[in-house]
Amino acid sequence: MQNSIEILKRDSLNEGGFAGLKEHHLVKSPELFGPHENNDGSWPGLGNFVYLADARFMPHGETRMHGHHEIDVISVMVEGRISHEGSLQHGQSLSKNDVQVQRAGGENNSETDFPAKTILDVAVLKNKQQIEVDKPFIAYVARGKGMTNNKSVEQGDLLRGESLQFEALNDVQLVVIHAG
Repeated sequence: MQNSIEILKRDSLNEGGFAGLKEHHLVKSPELFGPHENNDGSWPGLGNFVYLADARFMPHGETRMHGHHEIDVISVMVEGRISHEGSLQHGQSLSKNDVQVQRAGGENNSETDFPAKTILDVAVLKNKQQIEVDKPFIAYVARGKGMTNNKSVEQGDLLRGESLQFEALNDVQLVVIHAG
């Protein structure tokens, strides 16, 4: 029996943003953002994974210094190049397919201690390459097209289900979140 999969289209959500950034909020935890936050069609997340946005900088855009409170911020670059400036380190540059993990706020854990036990995999796949996940997941097609559980998906699609069988139909960047 084929596992069912749900698909949320990024472009079905309102676009927001701030400063020089435009974004679609795909995942917002009701526990963190409030009980009515998913009325816009966004999903509530998975375990300790509480927020996902597809964010794009406008030409020469910047977000300026802004705070985060006790959260790990994970940036996955789909295309382009950005330079990050933070309160502790400056000048960190990210390019296509780079991933950056930032400890933000007042966490007391060491730099390598991630007690949330949430796993985030970034798969960069070529045509016909496959990936499987045999546990509850959320996955975001950041670039490209593919087939998952006999459904066609493309850039901007957020997927969730109990297991995932994904095959790339061209160059794909797929971000997969699941509990450890």
